[in-house]
Amino acid sequence: MGTSKNKNQLLELVVKNLGVIEDASIVFGEGMTAITGETGAGKTLLVTALQLLSGGRSDSSLVGIFGEEATIEGRFICDEDEVILRRIIPKEGRSRAYLNGELSTVGLLQEFTAPIVEIHGQHGYSGLTQRDNQRNALDAFASIDTTQLENYRIEENSLNGILDELGGADGNRGKELELYKFQAAEIDEAEIVDSSEDERLRAEELLLGDVAGNREAAMRVTQVLDSNSRFIDELTDLLREINGRDSLKELEEAVSELLDQASGAASNARRIVESIESDPEKLSQVQQRRSLLTGLRRKYGETLDQVLLYRSDLEQKIQSIEGSDERIKETERLLLKLQDEMAIEEQKIYQQRKKAAPKLSSKILTNLVGLSLPHASIEFSIDGKSGENVELLISLNQGSDMQPLSKVASGGELSRTMLALRLVLSVDPATAILGSYATPENVENLNRQLGLDKPFFQRYIIWVVNVLQGDFGTSYSLNRPVIDEVLERFQATLILSCTSFIICSIVGILFGIISSALQYSFFDKIITFSVILGISIPSFFLGMMMILLFTVELRLLPASGMYSLYGGGDFKDLLKHLIMPSTALAIVATGVVVRLSRSIMLEILRLDFIRTARSKGLK
Repeated sequence: MGTSKNKNQLLELVVKNLGVIEDASIVFGEGMTAITGETGAGKTLLVTALQLLSGGRSDSSLVGIFGEEATIEGRFICDEDEVILRRIIPKEGRSRAYLNGELSTVGLLQEFTAPIVEIHGQHGYSGLTQRDNQRNALDAFASIDTTQLENYRIEENSLNGILDELGGADGNRGKELELYKFQAAEIDEAEIVDSSEDERLRAEELLLGDVAGNREAAMRVTQVLDSNSRFIDELTDLLREINGRDSLKELEEAVSELLDQASGAASNARRIVESIESDPEKLSQVQQRRSLLTGLRRKYGETLDQVLLYRSDLEQKIQSIEGSDERIKETERLLLKLQDEMAIEEQKIYQQRKKAAPKLSSKILTNLVGLSLPHASIEFSIDGKSGENVELLISLNQGSDMQPLSKVASGGELSRTMLALRLVLSVDPATAILGSYATPENVENLNRQLGLDKPFFQRYIIWVVNVLQGDFGTSYSLNRPVIDEVLERFQATLILSCTSFIICSIVGILFGIISSALQYSFFDKIITFSVILGISIPSFFLGMMMILLFTVELRLLPASGMYSLYGGGDFKDLLKHLIMPSTALAIVATGVVVRLSRSIMLEILRLDFIRTARSKGLK
């Protein structure tokens, strides 16, 4: 933590009311700073304070008994500029973060401290005991590119998937083909006319099921709507009475249309009476046909449309299986060729890992000796086709057997081993960011994404072009586009700005009109003085004063946020959070609107037609 040639470092740490610490301040000098003390003195709390200042997760239980909130402040030097970070943890509610005295976010603290602060605790890097992480560290050290091997394995899985889709073994394919053909034959034997056949059969079944009743009803319709019936005669008389009356033209058309519909209904009724006959055999055939179609719908789809679509799918499956022999042979040939190429690549990577392991062991060992582990021995065990089974073996005492790191190292020894490994691997920013995922391809991709492979002027031009296109880049702390972060918070900005606009418009225009109407009066002077005062006070200063008065002293209004953390979320809660910020923003703008409104009104009041109206007694 001490000063060095590094331009980014922590200079001072201040902790207040954190656990057992009431008030502590540390100024870091040249070289290494060691903090010692008896158990319970608060050494771990200082590390916790540094974690909180670096954007770590807060816990209200950390707040001590000396106040209502804990405060952690850090003074950093960043590229020769001093930066102050502050984190406040209250007993109730959410924590707050500040950057150089202004409200900030925890994500921004994380982003700022990431290249400056790195905490190695006894359990902070237990991931080093996992074999996958040990293998990734070895690959990063030796710049071993496993991309080709990973592509081979993806392609192998794809070819195996194709074989499974084609039916796998011959016996399975034969059974599936037999089932598909049986289902297709069952649907074909039904000879479905079209998707609406079942509806037509249902209507016919209802007609044949009650021949006498249906014929009687149709005959009654014929009698009522026949051309010689009383009903038709009355409609004809009505049509004759309204015929030629322009005011009743629409009514005439409606009655005429009713006569046409009645005539058509009578014709249909006569046709039904003449055609309908009792035919039990035909009724039985219709019912059997419907039963057959219902059985198909129960098996292959809810509607006949779905049944016909299923039949189409069956045809494709049958053709696929019948023509699969050649495809299976071709796929198996490609799979064998791929496996030969994959074996060569696996052997190549195995040799690279085998060759790089002693070199990495030697460099780690050199750093361990410098970290007060003079008798340590370390080596990598490499096994598997491509050497994928990598395990870090270590002996910390002279004469001890080599054992896996997870079984030998204590917390302190594990953290020192991790530090030794990071000292070997962290050779450039991309490697430091990626950590155990720092493969050559990933490092190259990250450098390309960050634009570190291009000249500064070219990077600036690219940035300007992207901004003009709405691309503000990616937040690496949140791993999402910056524009998404902006849009996510746009609702709060829109609500605040609209509220401030409404306040300044209503108040500004109203007081401008009153001030102009009462020119040179005491009230006009009060308004003018208030406007000058409001324009002169910066909104950020006014906001702080309002927080001090209404939040700290009177405890009437919340100081931040859009809704209360607990029990909020309604319009009343939103309005309560809006009062202070919208008022602070509106005051300056209100002063401008008042002055403009007053000037415009005074100018209008001095016009000739206004003076003339007043001279004639108009008020």
